Amino acid sequence: MGFFDFLTENIAIDLGTANTLIIHNDNVVVDSPSIVARDRVTNKIIAVGHEAALMQGKTHENIKTIRPLKDGVIADFDASEQMISMFIKNIPALKKRFFTPALRMVICIPSGITEVEMRAVRESAERVNGKEVYLIHEPMAAAIGIGVNIMQPKGNMIIDIGGGTTEIAVIALSGIVCDKSVKVAGDVFTNDIIYYMRTQHNLYVGERTAERVKILIGSALEELENPPEDMTVQGRDLLTGKPKETVISYREIAKALDKSIIRIEDSVMETLSQTPPELAADIYNTGVYLAGGGSMLRGLDKRLSLKTDLPIFIAEDPLRAVVRGTGIALKNIEQYKTVSLRRQQVHSNIQATKRSLEKYEKKDKGKIHKNAYFAALTEDLDDSVGILLNKLQELGITNNTYVIYCSDNGAVPTLPPRRKYKHSYNYPLSRGKWDATEGGIRIPFIVSGPKIKPNSFSDIPVSLTDVLPTIADLSGYSLRGQMKTIDGGSIKKVLFNSGYGKVKRQDNGFYFHVPYINYIAFGRPHSSIILDIYKLIKFHDNGELNLFDLSNDIEEQNNLAEKFPLKAKKLDSKMENYFKKHKTVKWGKGIDWKFKSIEEINSFY
Repeated sequence: MGFFDFLTENIAIDLGTANTLIIHNDNVVVDSPSIVARDRVTNKIIAVGHEAALMQGKTHENIKTIRPLKDGVIADFDASEQMISMFIKNIPALKKRFFTPALRMVICIPSGITEVEMRAVRESAERVNGKEVYLIHEPMAAAIGIGVNIMQPKGNMIIDIGGGTTEIAVIALSGIVCDKSVKVAGDVFTNDIIYYMRTQHNLYVGERTAERVKILIGSALEELENPPEDMTVQGRDLLTGKPKETVISYREIAKALDKSIIRIEDSVMETLSQTPPELAADIYNTGVYLAGGGSMLRGLDKRLSLKTDLPIFIAEDPLRAVVRGTGIALKNIEQYKTVSLRRQQVHSNIQATKRSLEKYEKKDKGKIHKNAYFAALTEDLDDSVGILLNKLQELGITNNTYVIYCSDNGAVPTLPPRRKYKHSYNYPLSRGKWDATEGGIRIPFIVSGPKIKPNSFSDIPVSLTDVLPTIADLSGYSLRGQMKTIDGGSIKKVLFNSGYGKVKRQDNGFYFHVPYINYIAFGRPHSSIILDIYKLIKFHDNGELNLFDLSNDIEEQNNLAEKFPLKAKKLDSKMENYFKKHKTVKWGKGIDWKFKSIEEINSFY
């Protein structure tokens, strides 16, 4: 335990499309709708949660209610960040603190989430002072919350029906064996009711009314043992425009929801068809568990049971099953680390393992690289790659698998002062991320696989645009008819020939374009071209040219533009022609990449 650990608070978050729940000190301290109200004039958030929900459908043009999450993932980054921040600030125990504590957070996410969506969740958490951020899939959290022992070599099927998605997963040995994420859940049910009322009763109702109908008389079956009473619904008559009310029954709602429920049934059957036979046998004996608010729809458990011929069990307090499981994972984080999706975070904030960090904090700092976080991260990343390669060997597929290791850009030369680490280095390369210097664009590129000689090296320039045609070439797929639309070229021959050979591309040279102002890097719009040993950087604000000989000056310290003006002019002309050919976005004076999209304010070449 560290000295400052008392400054850290632990919270578990179920960041849902419909509702957000937060656990702190084993208690649910936030249970609010995932809605914010924004003043369009000032662009400020004026209400969140229950207060914003009361405004839904009742606001004037200057106030807009927003649901920052859609289909279980962040749709409005700024609104979601402010919503989470305000929810956290309203936690009673944190209100009493004299300072904002660092947060150790476990957040549940849909199983079908993409890497980009996952990064959005993580970055939102970090922006609200998340010191350690762990992600866990919703079906896994639901299973833990229900009380299923996920560590056992035993198959369990979980169906979590939330507001935006239905998550179906088969779990065994603390991992998801097969899963299906379908964007049919509570919100779709609500829209189905709205549509039914419009088409069958000529009655226009709002989301709040449709939600109320779903809760009070919603049903998955047209015949129930204990049916609810008919319900009076008010709205606007589509024919006359007058306020109107009508009486509807649960049977009508069952008809309205039928198509959506069929999609859930089909997804469940598809997941079962992908389940290994031994795990299928376990599920046959144990049944299927339902969680989430959607599982409370009358008759849904019976309907799924008829479809699958399996016993269906609804979790105790299904609305809170996911957040309850997330809280248990947080409380026993060491036990559930293998379940969470926390990885070595190369992007800020850097998250090295405690073991590696303690190791390098004890070592003397070097003359150039002085940051223990980067050193620890490097070792952790190396370990992770080793685990991957060992797994390939264990599976016996090393001899027919290619592994490509690379990065997206160089390290950031400077970082915001609020970060715990202040600088990163690309020595001996100049500068870093966000500009076209070698420190920004030159990255590691390592390939292993069949017919590639170990420890071979190549000084032939390649680009990440070469990856697609290379993989196609290695797999035997011909891109001959498509090469005119592909920037890169196959490096297969170079890989197989110990680093020697030529790469055919539709355009000679490498081109980089930074048409906006960026205060992290140069702070000036610029572009560059690399051809043979020469590199030209052109600054668009004043036309300044910088010419470097990369064979002798990898640090880009000696500008040769005045010494070789014809060479500089020739490369400049070639670069401009390339941008015109490909209709590249022009640079714009005063454009700030943070606030405006290039497409909104720029023309094209």
